[in-house]
Amino acid sequence: MAGALDEPLSARARRVVAEDVRCLLHWQASLAGWHSPRSAVDAIPFVALYAHGTLRACMGSAEGRPRERLARAFLSALGDVRFGGVRPGDRAGLTAEVSFMRRPRTLSEDSLLRELELGSHGIGLARDAGVPVFLLPTVARDSRLDAAGMLAALLRKAGPTPGTLFLFEADRVVVRPREARPSAAPSPRDHAAAWLASLVRPDGSVIFARDALTGESAEIGKMHHARAANVVQALAAHGGYEVKVKRARARLLLDARAALGGRNVAGWPTHPAEIAGTLALLVRAGIPLRAETLAYATASHAALCGIVWHAGQVAAALGRDTPRALWDACVRDLERQPWSPWTVLALHARRESATRAVLGLVAAVREGPPYDGAVVMSKLPEVALTAITAEGLALYPNVPGARSALRRARAFVLRQQLTEGTIPGPYATKGTLGAFLAAPTASILRGDVTAHALLALP
Repeated sequence: MAGALDEPLSARARRVVAEDVRCLLHWQASLAGWHSPRSAVDAIPFVALYAHGTLRACMGSAEGRPRERLARAFLSALGDVRFGGVRPGDRAGLTAEVSFMRRPRTLSEDSLLRELELGSHGIGLARDAGVPVFLLPTVARDSRLDAAGMLAALLRKAGPTPGTLFLFEADRVVVRPREARPSAAPSPRDHAAAWLASLVRPDGSVIFARDALTGESAEIGKMHHARAANVVQALAAHGGYEVKVKRARARLLLDARAALGGRNVAGWPTHPAEIAGTLALLVRAGIPLRAETLAYATASHAALCGIVWHAGQVAAALGRDTPRALWDACVRDLERQPWSPWTVLALHARRESATRAVLGLVAAVREGPPYDGAVVMSKLPEVALTAITAEGLALYPNVPGARSALRRARAFVLRQQLTEGTIPGPYATKGTLGAFLAAPTASILRGDVTAHALLALP
């Protein structure tokens, strides 16, 4: 299709586009220092403008030579009032997100709904009469739409004119006001570890999550101490943050002993299975509560046997010391639920054969669209579930299919990381760089999600 990229943007092309947009943002704020764009990307640019985390305008342009299109799309967006328009007070703080369509392919309506990946795919209608109509991948995120909602929005926008549906990917370049030019980027693992370290406060408490839209922190959340333990485990495995790991371990130990002693501790669970799972994750994070975990799991094995996810966590922490009834429940559950990542981790801790359980993980990793490489247990894939699956697969690379499934799972997880130049336009930059999204269109950044991602990456 005309106006689309055949290959992803090169690193150099991305840098040139970013510099052009940076100059256009400066110009629209001051009307001084006009800079003619130098980008030679031979595709239609779509420019979305955001102010204070809200979409203000979005326009594309196919007019003129490649280097002219970016300026025309930007200028057209400045005049777009469909989303409220750019207001005088917005100009100094505008963020621009440029998208180029890539690899469009025609599909039937049923196929489009089956293969659409929210957050990654845009959709369009090549009308029999008139210009094509597009919805960029960002629409699902900005408008909180599912696949059916995306299609309905496209058809409303296109009107009654018949045409052919198509699906496309998009390469995005995001530029913010007064943003420093990207330097040599740390590795994805280093980015993730730095973000996790930022969650650990001087007193050792661990921030539960951050809102990517506002940058605000949620101090406490569900299964707070278990998820904080994931953060500590990942930081300890990465290395380089020994002081923060020591502080967080001390605080978690203090809270756990207080809760087990009957005192009220904010964020501590109340269900016996959740308490046992929390203690197990604390042990895996290097906190000396093994005896307490064994005693609690033994006393509450009936509740644990009914929630095998937490039973598997206990078995992964205790290994061969796991109470027999509890371990038998994990093994029996493989017949009902072959996808059991915690049971795989427990089998590794127990040094037992895991082929059958690992094959269950292999089968759960999607091969092909939508969400290639993801583990999908509901409408949207959860990054943490895919990451912990990758953790299990990495322990058993010689099981048939494990290497391929691991490679695809890791690739999916990496696509969910917020990195320089790709943090979505409405998201805050402070407190988001390096984090992993909980799901492709989510805006809440939980510590345990990035922790599992870090543990899953090579």
